[in-house]
Amino acid sequence: MKRRHLIRLSALSLASLVLPTIGATPVRAHTLFTEMFGDDRLASHLGALHWQHDPLAGARGRSLATELAALRKSARHQRLMMRCQSDFDNLNIVTLDGWVMAQSEADLCAAVHLERKPR
Repeated sequence: MKRRHLIRLSALSLASLVLPTIGATPVRAHTLFTEMFGDDRLASHLGALHWQHDPLAGARGRSLATELAALRKSARHQRLMMRCQSDFDNLNIVTLDGWVMAQSEADLCAAVHLERKPR
């Protein structure tokens, strides 16, 4: 794991402790994804592949879903596109089943998979 991934994961963990959660409704990544893009079956499939190789991907994806849910619906696409562009600019990419994806996008798919899979 790269140092910047550890730093980012640490920052996300600390942010979740600092942000107020009293009375907050948990954000569902697959619901958010479906609202933004429609069907989430392909996302779940790709997320399963990503999660198998990177078990921390689901936590990062849930954090991203929480970040996106805090925005107005009209701003969510733009924020996700900015995150994905940043990932591509920094070569922070993942190849899954022939798809080349930004790390953020793949992490969100991993969160979708984890919420959809039977327990």
